[in-house]
Amino acid sequence: MGTSMGTETTGDDRFTTIAEFDAEPEQRAPLLKTLTDEIERWVRDRPGFVTARVLEDSENASVVVYTEWNGRDDWESFRRDPEHAVLCDKLRQLGIGETFDGRPHDVHRVIETVPAKPWP
Repeated sequence: MGTSMGTETTGDDRFTTIAEFDAEPEQRAPLLKTLTDEIERWVRDRPGFVTARVLEDSENASVVVYTEWNGRDDWESFRRDPEHAVLCDKLRQLGIGETFDGRPHDVHRVIETVPAKPWP
């Protein structure tokens, strides 16, 4: 018996944002902590929130936050939440930037690995 790996390609209606923050080495740890703390504290409980990935680029001192939402309306609602302004204030205090909005993207296609299946 063997296994076979393949890929499955599907469309996706989710709404995605990608926010990139330039950070000096001494800013990186506080930035990562602030972002992950806030996402875990309240962002993940917002209606329509699906997932967030916080990525650290060790080569050029940037941090990227990739979020997925069920739709653009859910993301817009997140941006209007009073906690969003609190998060933006925390970023300003770190000297990072003015906003956590990110650039919006519509998902064109999601390609995932298909689970291995035994050979007949």
